[in-house]
Amino acid sequence: MKWLIIIFFVCFISEAQITRKSSPRVQKENLVQPEASRIIEVPEAKEIFKRIEIGLQTNSIEKLINDFGATVSITIGTSERSFFSHNQAFAVLSDYFFNLRTVSFKFSKISNNTPTPFATGSFVYIYKGNHKSAQIYVSLSFQEDKWVITQFNIY
Repeated sequence: MKWLIIIFFVCFISEAQITRKSSPRVQKENLVQPEASRIIEVPEAKEIFKRIEIGLQTNSIEKLINDFGATVSITIGTSERSFFSHNQAFAVLSDYFFNLRTVSFKFSKISNNTPTPFATGSFVYIYKGNHKSAQIYVSLSFQEDKWVITQFNIY
């Protein structure tokens, strides 16, 4: 009888240790898997970023009107920072770029494998005869079954 209790006790402790050691591994696998599934390249984002590049290079902001989301966060230096509706965003950016002549613009970093794709690049332009430069940052979100611009910053 004594041996039966000892064998039962040893089996019980062994089972508890096996369960305890395997539990963290299962939890780690559950944590890693959703992260891996989020890394999906968004080809539509590349297309939008290409249209933005072309629109800024040619001073053709009207090419972007269909790419704005319902609400867009816009920051222009220190003078303008707010959320704008689709049409307001187009008007604000059109007004800003109206008096500028683009010298060059190209995205230097495009990240389209995140939940919110983004791109940033250097914008060189002429304003009142002076060469100036700014950094442009654009991010996208998925709204109403399509990718749209939801943030446009000019620093």
